[in-house]
Amino acid sequence: MTPSPFSLSPWQSVKIVVKFLGCQIALYLAFRFALGIWDALNHLPRETHPDAGPAGWNVVSTLACFLVLRDELRRLRIPWRTLGAWRIEPVALLAPFLLLVLGVGMLLSDGGNLLHAVLPPPAWITQAFSQLHDLASHPISGPLALVVLAPLTEELIFRGLILRGLLAITSPWRAIIVSALLFALIHLNPWQIPFALVAGLVFGWVYCRTGSLTLCIAGHALNNGLSLLAPGLPFVIRGFNSTPPAGTVDFQPWWLDLTGVALVLVGILWFFRLAPPLAKPHEPPPIPAPVAADPAT
Repeated sequence: MTPSPFSLSPWQSVKIVVKFLGCQIALYLAFRFALGIWDALNHLPRETHPDAGPAGWNVVSTLACFLVLRDELRRLRIPWRTLGAWRIEPVALLAPFLLLVLGVGMLLSDGGNLLHAVLPPPAWITQAFSQLHDLASHPISGPLALVVLAPLTEELIFRGLILRGLLAITSPWRAIIVSALLFALIHLNPWQIPFALVAGLVFGWVYCRTGSLTLCIAGHALNNGLSLLAPGLPFVIRGFNSTPPAGTVDFQPWWLDLTGVALVLVGILWFFRLAPPLAKPHEPPPIPAPVAADPAT
């Protein structure tokens, strides 16, 4: 990965995330207000608009990402292409990375089961976030938000801008951890934060080794898309794509967790063989020593 042409401190990174979150909330409230006015003008019943969930969030998240990035790139005086490489080199990296993401997704699935068994989320949390990701009611806008727009906008913000800026002033692992923490916190759902943190660490590590934003977007899309692919399997796996009775939690069979561990190990080892070394933090050029005066002159 080439040295970053700009730098961001952890505090500046926090301000960017706060700005992104504030912009999302403001735009979403404006979007819902506009829908309310539309319903009132057309004498429609006062109820949740059918497209106010994923469709509204599609518009909100994409516009918020564009506004925040435009503002920050103007402030830093850098072009959009600076955020990362829009290619995968070598292309063979895609295979081990997707294996790694698939294995991590399997393990995080059972990690979610464990967390829900030990600390069940309150009903209002479950209801609030299930409405936003109600894919049955939103068969087009739901997958579009989950698999396309969320990976694109979040990778641009957290890997292309924040992580790359942090790499200019600190060590790679410190930059990865800070960016992953901010990525986890933006999800707001306390029962999702631990798993978003793990995903953020994986994507950050891959970005540092390759500089490829496209690779991170592809992995992010697969990670999010597992929730869509699992129910479509022609067979049922307890704890993975089954629906347990209300108030109960099923755990995945041991062989599925073991398969996840195997995929993670194979993906990491294969990735190590193909990817360049972990990026070093950007260092300023050394100051040249003063030239001694020629005694003959």
